[in-house]
Parts: sequence; structure tokens; C-alpha cells
Amino acid sequence: MSAKMSNDDAETPLTAIIPRPAKKTNKGNDTVLPEDVWSVIVTFVDWRGFQALACACKATRDAARDVDWLARDKVYVLRCWLVFGGKEDTLRRSYWDDGWKMRDEPSDTLSEWFGVRVEGGRVTKLHWEKEWIDEPLKGTIPAEIGALDGLTLLYLDSNQISGHLPLEIGRLTSLIGLSLSSNRLEGPIPAELGALTALTRLHLHKNNFTGELPSTLVNLTNLEIFSLHGNNFDTDVPSYGNITNKVQTYLATLKPSYDMLG
Repeated sequence: MSAKMSNDDAETPLTAIIPRPAKKTNKGNDTVLPEDVWSVIVTFVDWRGFQALACACKATRDAARDVDWLARDKVYVLRCWLVFGGKEDTLRRSYWDDGWKMRDEPSDTLSEWFGVRVEGGRVTKLHWEKEWIDEPLKGTIPAEIGALDGLTLLYLDSNQISGHLPLEIGRLTSLIGLSLSSNRLEGPIPAELGALTALTRLHLHKNNFTGELPSTLVNLTNLEIFSLHGNNFDTDVPSYGNITNKVQTYLATLKPSYDMLG
């Protein structure tokens, strides 16, 4: 048996009403949601052609669900550190007091971990340069780095990190400073790097990057400090200091010339 939509049904526009985040209350261990949480629906046509209804209360659901972002960040900070070959004991015991020292016992408080800064319930900085560490970090930058999307500063300079820059780096859209210089990174610069439009400082020099620079870097309109020298790009790249107009002038050359198309 088959079902067909009428002309009126076919012409009916598909609509969705997205609710405002719900306010929740707690009674003991139970979360009580507003009575109208499930009253907001979307009308659509399913794969068989039938009119169907679906709840469109993602905003309400997310508002009613506590996300412990700091606990989540803690998991990914530890994962990244271990992938780099770092010792968990070093991460959890090191602290700064006119020089790096070691606690008697490892700390379970994320803001006390080596090179980690926490602000507003999120990890905002990872400062893991070689000069701060007894042994250089190795391994590759894991895809999990993209889960730390509260980061504003990521410094991994002067280690022995190798492999490609993961595409997930493009998820760190709050970054204003990214420094990966003097490592062993290789391969092309991913186009996803152009999504980091808040960047003001980008250091990628003294690696083994190759290929062409992606045209998406033209989106980095806030970039003031940009260093790429000491790589193996297919074209010559400049080395600029903090001269904003020169950086932006160079980035503009990466924009595709649509006059040459067609």
C-alpha cells in the first residue's frame, strides 16, 4: 500500500519553532523540566512521504542538561599530554614558584596542572614549550586537540612533535595565539586553519611543512604576527614580525584570482 501527498500537503512550507532554553528545577536527584518541553514540534515529510512530527527542542534539552566542561577538558588535556609522550606524574605534580617545582603528591585540580590555565570553567591555555619541560614532547598532535575549543593560547614550541597538523585544529576558533615552531611537523597546512579568525599570532616556522599555503588563510584578518620560514613550501614565504599591514598584504596574495577563472 502506498501513500501520496496531496498538492496542498506538498506545497505546505516546512516550519520549525526553536524554543528558548528551558529553566530547570531540581527535586532531590531528579531534574524536572517544564510541562511544555515536548510541545514544540517540527512538521516534515518522512522518507515514505508521510507527514511526521519530531521534537525540535535541542536548545531546551541542552539547557536542561548540565555539561561539566571542565571535567571534559580535563580528560582531553590528559589524553593530549600522554599522546605527546609526557609523564602523567609530571603533568599533575609540577607547579611554578619562581621556577618549576614538584609537589609531594599529584594534584587532581586541573588549574594546578603543568602549563594549564583555567578561566571561566574552561581550559584556555596550554603552555608546553620545551624550555619548560625536562624532556621534549614527541608523538603527533592528536585529533582530540579539537575538543579543547575553549583554548585561546596553544604553545608547543621547540619540542619533537611530528606528523601532520590535524584538521581538527580548525575547531579551536577561540585561539588568539598558536605557536608550533621548531618541531618536526610535516605535510601541507590544512585549509581548516583559516577558520581561526581570532588569531593574532601564528608561529609555524622551523618545521617540515610542504605544499602550497591554503587560500583560506586570507580569512585571518586579525593576524599581526606570522612566521613561516624554515619550512619546505613550494613557494617562497616571508618572515614578518609584528607589522600588521605587511602580514595582511601578504595574506591578500593568497586569495584566488577569480579573473583567471572560466
